Amino acid sequence: MFFTGKGRFSGKIEKDKLSRVEKNLTTLDEMKNYVLVCKNILEKGSSLDEFGELLNDYWNLKKKLSHNVSNCLIDGLYKEAMLSGAKGGKIVGAGGGGFILFYAKPEIQKKLIKKFNKLTPVKFDFSEEGSKVIFNQK
Repeated sequence: MFFTGKGRFSGKIEKDKLSRVEKNLTTLDEMKNYVLVCKNILEKGSSLDEFGELLNDYWNLKKKLSHNVSNCLIDGLYKEAMLSGAKGGKIVGAGGGGFILFYAKPEIQKKLIKKFNKLTPVKFDFSEEGSKVIFNQK
C-alpha cells in the first residue's frame, strides 16, 4: 500500500457516487457478489493470486461508480504496478487520491517499493480488531 501524495475530499466523491446509485445498481450488485467470491477464495485456501485478480476486477467496477474515483496519477500508478507484476489492486476509500493498495508476491512488492520511491509505502497487517493506527511517523 502506498500513499499517493494526493489528498482529496472523500465526501465530494461519495456524494457523486450516491447521485448515481440508480444508474449503478447492476455494478453495485456485482461488487457485492465479490464478497462471497473473496470469502470462498480465502476459506478454500486457494492461491492468493486469485484474490489479486479479484481485486483487479473489483477496481474496474469501482471506477464505473464515478469519474472521480480515479485520475491520471492513479491510473498511471496502477498501470505501472500491473506491468511490474502486481496481480491487482485498488484505491482505498472513496478514490481520487489517498492510498492505493496492490496485491503482489514479495519479490514484486520489493520491485514496486523501488519503482514508486517517491511515494510513501505503508506496511500493514490484518487483524480481527479492525483498523487502527499503531504508529504514525511524520
